[in-house]
Amino acid sequence: MNVEFRKYEGLGNDFIVVDTRAWSASERSALGPEAARRLCDRHFGVGADGVLRLDPGANGTVARMTVLNADGSVAEMCGNGLRCVARCLRDLGEAAGPEIVVETGAGPLPCRFVGDDVEVSLGPVTDGGPTQVEVDGVLVRGRHVSLGNPHFVVSAPGARDEAGRIGEALQRHPAFPAGVNVSVRRFTGPAAATLHVFERGCGLTLACGTGAGATAAAAWLDGDAAWGAPLQIRLPGGTLVISGGLDGLWLKGPARAVFQGVTSL
Repeated sequence: MNVEFRKYEGLGNDFIVVDTRAWSASERSALGPEAARRLCDRHFGVGADGVLRLDPGANGTVARMTVLNADGSVAEMCGNGLRCVARCLRDLGEAAGPEIVVETGAGPLPCRFVGDDVEVSLGPVTDGGPTQVEVDGVLVRGRHVSLGNPHFVVSAPGARDEAGRIGEALQRHPAFPAGVNVSVRRFTGPAAATLHVFERGCGLTLACGTGAGATAAAAWLDGDAAWGAPLQIRLPGGTLVISGGLDGLWLKGPARAVFQGVTSL
């Protein structure tokens, strides 16, 4: 089965976007976990952090975003992915106005076009409170929050190496039975932080939109930043801006088409 796809990236967090809205249910099921693993392989496939399926939407939404991670697992939500989906829908001519709504595993979420950037709603934050876990015999303290998907936000100086070490270990930790996205942050100013994220199902990535959102929410809750003040989150791939509050976060940053092509499932 030949499949047309588009490759998009948001600060280096890259995705294979496939529009399946006109497909039959059986055809859509063929683009599942096994196919995602093959397509995302950077040596034997197209290469990506995940596959974003544009499935038929409901309740007045343009489409539903189904997120398949590089390891084939399904994610409830992906902030950078949502920005890429919104940009793709505009490129397809289906977002003529300044805002569209896309259905996700975290509910229907509005997306805005602001100049060259895309700003998307991440929805409300659920605070799981301060949490400490043991990693390699060492207690690691952080905050457990959810943006439709689980996050553990940690302050540590080790940055990317620390994110990789802690992130890998916590995927098997009983405190997070469904796995967890691990964000290791370091504040560089009153409204700015650097961030490295180990994404559940992907590993270390160049950027993570919901990880940036979780980092901002944890900063407000922990008193590390002024309540509700916009934060600039610097990731290896570039900077994202988080605004809003716990009842509804907004994520702004670039999303860019890289190329398009045809592959087989």
